[in-house]
Amino acid sequence: MQIIEKDKKKSNIVLSGLPAGPKDGIKIKKEMEKFSKEIKDTGKIGNLKCVVEIKIIADKREVIKNKYKLRQVKNKMVYINEELTEKEREVQKNVKGTVAKELKTGNKVRIWYMKLNINEEDLKWNTEESELKKIINRRYRPTESKTEQYGV
Repeated sequence: MQIIEKDKKKSNIVLSGLPAGPKDGIKIKKEMEKFSKEIKDTGKIGNLKCVVEIKIIADKREVIKNKYKLRQVKNKMVYINEELTEKEREVQKNVKGTVAKELKTGNKVRIWYMKLNINEEDLKWNTEESELKKIINRRYRPTESKTEQYGV
């Protein structure tokens, strides 16, 4: 079920911070066409959120890649993100909750999709256990020398 939902949303982006009234869909579509000519449809999620469906996934990736250029529109902060499934939104909410706690304690935190870095320690969301787990990065793991490995 989640795979079908994910597949339907793979070409969508969510714009937050723009007024999304009944007539604003046309304005949003025109604004987005400056960055991608292949806009399929727009829809309203709430008062300040809307979904933009882009025909070509490569165009969507380009919009996401250049979203920092789109942020400041008519003196309003606009946030552009990929549309997530309900499960993915729940995971991101949990990850952001952890970020808030860590920032309060004074730790240095960086966040990605289902991952975060706290004081140079990488953590990733484990879907089976529904919690963040430490990532053991093989590049940085100390390796044994050949003599230690073979007992010489």
